[in-house]
Amino acid sequence: MQSAGIDLSTLTVLSGTIGLGIGFGLQNIADNFFSGLIILLERPVKVGDCIQVGEINGDVVRIAIRSTTILTNDNINIIIPNSEFV
Repeated sequence: MQSAGIDLSTLTVLSGTIGLGIGFGLQNIADNFFSGLIILLERPVKVGDCIQVGEINGDVVRIAIRSTTILTNDNINIIIPNSEFV
């Protein structure tokens, strides 16, 4: 590729930057995923529990691998990432 006039050092820096961006993006997804596994296996929060997360009060309606759905007292469903519980 160098004989064609393409500088490989620029390509290396570009691929490193893209890899770093993807790594930071996947960090949040992995954090929510592993927090979901902890919640599902240890069961510190169960469906039907009345909880408070920050300023949100409500009942747990659904626990998934990446997020938990809470039904507030105003009948509003709010999806909260599992990393906020752990």
